[in-house]
Amino acid sequence: MLPYPIPVNAQQRAINRLSKRFGRRAAMLFVDWQSLDLDEHLDWSVSRTLDFIYLDRATDAHRDTRGIITHHIDVTLDPVLRYWTIATLKGLTETYATATGRLAEWVAEEVGLDLPYMTLRLRPDPPELEEDPEAEAIEFWRLPVSEQTAQQGVALVTGIYQQILARLDAMVASWDKQDYPEVLRVLGEAGR
Repeated sequence: MLPYPIPVNAQQRAINRLSKRFGRRAAMLFVDWQSLDLDEHLDWSVSRTLDFIYLDRATDAHRDTRGIITHHIDVTLDPVLRYWTIATLKGLTETYATATGRLAEWVAEEVGLDLPYMTLRLRPDPPELEEDPEAEAIEFWRLPVSEQTAQQGVALVTGIYQQILARLDAMVASWDKQDYPEVLRVLGEAGR
């Protein structure tokens, strides 16, 4: 959602390079999915898993978050704003990963599970990128911005931040309601 489909200059190529680097994290979630053996434990069909991800009310906040982020990206072709979107998402992701990592370390030790991604022991490999010194030399944080761009940037960061908080609140509320008896059953059987 962040890259330019057809980059036309060095700034757009630089954004595409940053997007590739940042996007490598998502695939790493499957490492811990396999470590937790969730397919076997939950025994969900593919349709149930897709239903949970794309239609379940407990994942509404996640979808809303993606919608907010996509909106802020799609309304501009400005590479500087896209850079600040990536920087915001990276900062939020690192903060969340640090907190989750501490919890995952405790869970891994208590239960005897290997959670290499969530415990931050496993990092994504850097993507293979073609040489592009012109794009690599761009320092977006040093580029001047107009007042309008600055206002858009503040709206972007604020919108994403508020949506992330709403998503976390929804996650806590979902746990409090114990919406997923099959998950609680699996956790109970494992003595967790």
